Amino acid sequence: MAKNILVAGTDPIELQDYCLQELASHTKDQQVKLTEPAFILVPDALKADVERRYLSKFDVNGLMLAEVLSFERFAYRIFSRAGGLATDSISKIGKSLLIQKIICQRPEQFKRFQRFAGKTGYSDELEKVLRDFKRFDLTETVVQDLAEKAPPSLTKDKISDFSELFKLYHQELNDLQIIDQDDNLNRLIDLLNDEENQDIEFLQNTQIWITGFADIRTFNQQELKIIKSLAKLCKKLTITVLADPNLQNKIRQEIFEPGYQAFKQIISIIPNIQVQILEESTPIEQRLLQEAILSGKLDFALADQLRADQNYELKSTAKIRLLTNEDKRQEWSFIAGEIKRLVNEENYRQKDIGIAITEEATNQSLIKSIFREFGLNAYLTDRLPIKQLPLYRYLEGFLRISNANYLFEDLLSFLRSGLTTATVDEIDTFENICLEFGFKYPDQLENQKYLERIKDQKQQEFFVDFIEIHLRPVFEVTSKMRANKKASAKAGILLAWLADDRFFLHLQNKIDELRKLEEEDIALSLAAAFDVTVQLLEESHALFNVENISQARFTEIILGSLVLQIPNTIPVGLDRIRIGSPQELIYYDCKVLFIVGMSADTFPPVDAENSFFSSKEIEWIEAVSDKTLPDYKKNQLISGLVSSAGLFSRTKDHIYLSTSNPDSEQWASLYIFVDQLLDNELSEKQDNQLNQQRNIFIKNTELLQMIPGDLTYPDQRWLTENRTRRFLNAGQQTFSKKSDEEKIIIKSKNEKELEQKFNLPESATFWYQAIQKLQKDVKTTAKKLVIADSFNSLIHWHNQKNEIISLNQTHYLKLLSKRTFLSASRLENYQACPYQYFSQNILNLQERPIWDIDYRDRGMMVHAMMEIALKEFAQAVANAEDQKSKDKVVEDWLEKIESKNFYDQLYLAAVDSSDLNTYVDPIIRVKDGTRLKRIIRSALIFDSYNNLQADFLPTHFEWQFPPHFNDEKNNLAKDKHYKSLYLINEDDLLGYRISLELNGIIDRIDQNDLKEYRIFDYKTGRKAIDLEKIFYGLDLQLGLYQRVWQHNHPKNNVDSIGYFSFQNPVDTNNKNTIYPPETARNERLIKQKLHKEIKGDTGELEEIGDFSYLKAQQSVKNIISGNISPNPKALKRDDLPCRYCQFKEICGFDQRLIGQRETIYDSLGKDQEILDQISNAVQAFEEKSHYTNETEEA
Repeated sequence: MAKNILVAGTDPIELQDYCLQELASHTKDQQVKLTEPAFILVPDALKADVERRYLSKFDVNGLMLAEVLSFERFAYRIFSRAGGLATDSISKIGKSLLIQKIICQRPEQFKRFQRFAGKTGYSDELEKVLRDFKRFDLTETVVQDLAEKAPPSLTKDKISDFSELFKLYHQELNDLQIIDQDDNLNRLIDLLNDEENQDIEFLQNTQIWITGFADIRTFNQQELKIIKSLAKLCKKLTITVLADPNLQNKIRQEIFEPGYQAFKQIISIIPNIQVQILEESTPIEQRLLQEAILSGKLDFALADQLRADQNYELKSTAKIRLLTNEDKRQEWSFIAGEIKRLVNEENYRQKDIGIAITEEATNQSLIKSIFREFGLNAYLTDRLPIKQLPLYRYLEGFLRISNANYLFEDLLSFLRSGLTTATVDEIDTFENICLEFGFKYPDQLENQKYLERIKDQKQQEFFVDFIEIHLRPVFEVTSKMRANKKASAKAGILLAWLADDRFFLHLQNKIDELRKLEEEDIALSLAAAFDVTVQLLEESHALFNVENISQARFTEIILGSLVLQIPNTIPVGLDRIRIGSPQELIYYDCKVLFIVGMSADTFPPVDAENSFFSSKEIEWIEAVSDKTLPDYKKNQLISGLVSSAGLFSRTKDHIYLSTSNPDSEQWASLYIFVDQLLDNELSEKQDNQLNQQRNIFIKNTELLQMIPGDLTYPDQRWLTENRTRRFLNAGQQTFSKKSDEEKIIIKSKNEKELEQKFNLPESATFWYQAIQKLQKDVKTTAKKLVIADSFNSLIHWHNQKNEIISLNQTHYLKLLSKRTFLSASRLENYQACPYQYFSQNILNLQERPIWDIDYRDRGMMVHAMMEIALKEFAQAVANAEDQKSKDKVVEDWLEKIESKNFYDQLYLAAVDSSDLNTYVDPIIRVKDGTRLKRIIRSALIFDSYNNLQADFLPTHFEWQFPPHFNDEKNNLAKDKHYKSLYLINEDDLLGYRISLELNGIIDRIDQNDLKEYRIFDYKTGRKAIDLEKIFYGLDLQLGLYQRVWQHNHPKNNVDSIGYFSFQNPVDTNNKNTIYPPETARNERLIKQKLHKEIKGDTGELEEIGDFSYLKAQQSVKNIISGNISPNPKALKRDDLPCRYCQFKEICGFDQRLIGQRETIYDSLGKDQEILDQISNAVQAFEEKSHYTNETEEA
């Protein structure tokens, strides 16, 4: 028997089973049961599933003789035999707490990390970096050396901060006489390398299997050192890696790159290890799909080679199904219905089904509600962060009201956390009383003077009882906590309250209630969150020792350590559908697999989050230190590729590829490849051999595609009675048993040869029986709908197509005749969606206002600050006597705008001039004011360096047209001679004389001595100039501004028109890493493209203005005609105005029907081609107008 074995394969479940089978054989051997211990080492995330698989699949009696452990638990197990458990250690959550404490108490010792003081959520990330330093052998000395060697840069600051954090962290541990759990593996390494230690001799009779580590990542330095030592000590060591070591197959080598690198790692540290490569077990068609993820094609030639290979085991492949849905709700509804069909008709158990979600499951409630409606049980492995649980909200509210100066809103947040003893109705009544009688501050609640305001005896009794029962016990505890200055005492008081029956029993009842509601995963998460919270408070009691701390700081540290914690839970229930990420599902042995949400961005993932260090910084650290660090971003992308491919490794009965986007441009590449196989037109252009290979693939996989859409045709979404009723009501028609074949899209030549199990059968099914039962009700409902009154006499409905709506001009023109002006933005609004324009601007409908900082106020502040600053600069330049003086003014200005004091004064001046008292509020001044000042700073620096040095100076700010003669803002006499620009003038329509004049405000106009001008429109969003939008009338603003200025200043020539964007600020400090260039700031400002403009010759720009004016006039004609159809228009579906529209409920918006309403304009080509089309349109109009005038004169 070989002492050390390295097993390689491309099926992660098969690698697990290899280890478990050997482990089972070993434990069944009666002679070795007590004398030869056995361990299988797996990652923590796999432990529960591996144990369950071992007990259920391998005919063993238990785990007494075989332990499934992680490396950390294995170290603990060895210490229990060989000594080393006496030392107290700090856990992961304790480390986060200690990091919070260090930075909060000593922010001045850090260059960058001081900004984290008092903020939540950062300590987990810092803890992860420190843990990686230890795992990859970067000691405190190495980190300090890196900080000294790094040149002045952001990188140097970050490494210096980590070096300081490392030092202070170890000082704290030494003072507390505890060790870091991450040091346990280093202690284990030292123990294993101690040749004289007789306590580890038992390992000579021990067998160990290591699996699951080198699948989506490589081994780290700690793990490699442990493996190297175990290879010398153990009786037998078996290691598995997910890899294809076949050097001739580069595609598979690259797909399983982490495992291949781990394979080479093990060979290098154990040169004499025996290598065993498991035979490839992936079915041929699934293997083609697997490799297509990376290669970008389905390699049918490879399939022919594998079929001809005598050594390749030919296995039946999965049936492949494509699901194309309209949105996520329809996607999950169809999947739930199909699972119900599989369970009821094909006798699958729910545990046989796995669902891999390729994107983050942001809406778990949607998934659970749909599955509950279909009577399905599922376990979502995507665990809930503690922040989303009621326990965190309870603790947050509890700690907030522990502060002496807490707000009344904090008390209400606490009461509404979901874990207080008061019911929802009681809390509502309490809040209503407080609002009615003006209780705004907590100290008023128990003040007799304020209590006397409540005259009603019942109300007063309720109010007093509420405080006595639900708040008094809490206030007593918070008061006690506030009075105690020592952090350990505060933690002890909070621990005691959580253990008190008044809270603990209520928490238990809440967990039981969630279980009764079948919210098992939330109940488990809540219970686990309680354990995490208790662990945190117990560790804080020890870590803070006897230090004094304010209540506010204690609150920050505790909440900051909790906020990103994700409580661990294990799968429960014997028969549940498993839902998780691809990384989790590659280890779940299911017969039916759904891959959900397949898009170009998520399958495989093309983007990943960065850590504290960028890829370049990691390369520099590795080069200087000769150590290895994980590149988080790169590793996430590689693990995403491995996980995506690994889903196809295991033989399955069915694989469903599903997307929630009907737009093929958003599909994953693999989805597109399979979809193209069903494109008969494409197949006709291919050669016979390729068509034959294609047909073999379709036949073997029984490939079908379903595009659910028409709710009048029964599909899997009908498989509940309530849904059937809803769909029938929505269709307003009875169901005909005869199916409409055209409404099911199955793109396959071989559909007649295949048994059509994918579609619902036409009789003897649940939905058909339900329809028979519901038909009478539906007929009655349909009749009522037919005789219902129309929405309003103002509207004419076009019966042939209800998506077109026009207004009765007789009533409508009364509304328009009272209007005199129309702005460019409202014309754009109409062009994008007439119905939205009608609801917003004619009917003046709006949602209930919810207070927030008004974006219009923010815009006014931006305008005011820019105007005050640039007026000052323009005035200084105008007063300069000669060029030398002008140069000095510019030099002084560039120096001035770098000063932060300048922006403090500018902010106050803008608040005063715009009369926005909201921005005087200290909280808003800190929160929004700081950001505003940084935005204006970036804008002024960019403006000064890139615009103001080209002999153009600001001459007009907020030029209003038509002018208000009492407005002396610009104090220009010529404004009194303003020439109006009419969109329609004195037209007589049904007895109403309609005149609409263009109005608006041009934010800024710059001019030079040559009478050339530039028009700027300020934008606080990300709006960009797009000539296609101008051509289609979706962006008229700049063109109309140019037209009205030119109309009033015919002797001026336009130089450019553009938007000036005020986006997230660019920090003017140099933030380039490693070796920052001098021009870094200006380069970043230029790359941010704050100024988006159209430049061209004067003729082209004037034609844009003329064209925009013609488009505006056409829009006005459509408005007057009464066309208010809900037909949105855009260049891309993502840009449709429906996205943020407030009026979707009243226009009958339905995502499934949007294709019948929307207009997605075609691309027009390059900018010059669009300019030519604009020019041709203007010339054609002028020629037509000239011909009309000549005809009228004749």
